[in-house]
Amino acid sequence: MTLEGDAYEATAGKNVNIATLTPPGTQAVDELVHNRGSNIVGRWTHTYSQASELSLQAFVDQVHQGEGFGAEDRTTYDLDLQHRFALGTRNDVVWGLGYRFADIYTTSTFSLSWAPTHQVQWSNVFVQDEIAVVPQKLAFYVGCETGAQQSDRIQRAAERTGTVDTGWSSIRVGGGFAGDAHARIVRAAGAAQCRGV
Repeated sequence: MTLEGDAYEATAGKNVNIATLTPPGTQAVDELVHNRGSNIVGRWTHTYSQASELSLQAFVDQVHQGEGFGAEDRTTYDLDLQHRFALGTRNDVVWGLGYRFADIYTTSTFSLSWAPTHQVQWSNVFVQDEIAVVPQKLAFYVGCETGAQQSDRIQRAAERTGTVDTGWSSIRVGGGFAGDAHARIVRAAGAAQCRGV
């Protein structure tokens, strides 16, 4: 198990143009921009055998960012779980899931205004199989992932919740990859779009 974190703080001078009600409509002012943040990450891994491993990672990240047009305070929580195991003698399977939650508070100014507080959530599930066609020489990868995002800040229903489905495949020859192909399907409020990636 590992636990690590860090923190930072910085202040810098910045010249910004702010909107005014008198001509010419903007005014250059010198601002002090204050940025600070901290995070902590915890990882736990359990090895069952050479072919099986379970890992869990969690982190919390706090950021304050001032840009001269207001400030943003954001706290993000993230949790990821992955499990790798052998399926027979030629398949190495990895599956996992994740969840992220961000609580965002923004201050508005005369120049820039937005919803002062909102929350965003992301979640995903994936699976990938490495198939050893010729052990140590030729492998084929196939996988898929589905994820969703939800925000209480976005007003239009089509953008409030979105689902992204991604599929991929790759071929590995020796120590390198010979080629890969990806397809992504983006679904939002009943509409679907497929594109190569």
